[in-house]
Amino acid sequence: MNENNYYLKKASLCGNVTVTEILTDSSDPKSNERFSNHEELEIYYFIDGTLSFFCESEMLKIGSGDIVIVSPRLIHRRVIDENIRYHRKHFKISTDFFSDKAELYKRLVKRGFIKIGGSAVNELGLNILLSEVEGGIDEESPYGSLCASASLLYFFVKAVGYCNERETPIAPVIDKTVKEIIRYINDNLSQDLNYTLLSEKFFMSPKSLYRKFKRETGVSLGKYIKSCRIIKAKHILARGGTANEAAEAVGYTDYSVFYRSFLNETGVSPYEFAHKKGL
Repeated sequence: MNENNYYLKKASLCGNVTVTEILTDSSDPKSNERFSNHEELEIYYFIDGTLSFFCESEMLKIGSGDIVIVSPRLIHRRVIDENIRYHRKHFKISTDFFSDKAELYKRLVKRGFIKIGGSAVNELGLNILLSEVEGGIDEESPYGSLCASASLLYFFVKAVGYCNERETPIAPVIDKTVKEIIRYINDNLSQDLNYTLLSEKFFMSPKSLYRKFKRETGVSLGKYIKSCRIIKAKHILARGGTANEAAEAVGYTDYSVFYRSFLNETGVSPYEFAHKKGL
């Protein structure tokens, strides 16, 4: 796959916050098809480059300087053009960071995701606060962690305050019917989700369903269903479930098919993943 990720920096704050700075050089549109979600709350700070960002049933247009905050376990992926380079910082914040800040955490995750445009980022000083978080993590003094935590907390307070004062409109990029299809899939991963069933439910031919979904999301319906199922299976395995339990919970009646799908998506077998406990 013709994609290069240059990891410029990676740092951690007491295991509760990780910061990764990445420069991506991609010339392979298939890289658009990789979905992800995490147990942590995430911040994406797009320093340079333009792309689209798929989050659940919404497609966000992203420009230089924009920030997106994604709640835990929301399925998302980047949608980039061919021959694109873009530079971003990725912050992952565990729920432990919010152990005594339950109300703030509740307000953040209630929204699912938050997009703040580059001009508002600069006006609110959110870019400066994220730099202070990194500076505190890098600082070797006893007060570095405290300063980083304070700056990150202030970042979230400002982000929530901004949304309360001025709701950020999300452009209706994805067709309403496709949004309904995505929500139905997400809520019924343990059920049979074949083209015939879905096309009948949403009153269109299988061919029209395939074309419409692909056109609106940039990925095939089958690929989306498979990715969602494997993501859910990963969480079940990471929490102590068996491979058979995971397969059944995400709609696989044939374990060998689940095994091959899991291996193709993750590069490891369900057993290996369960023992690594990695997401």
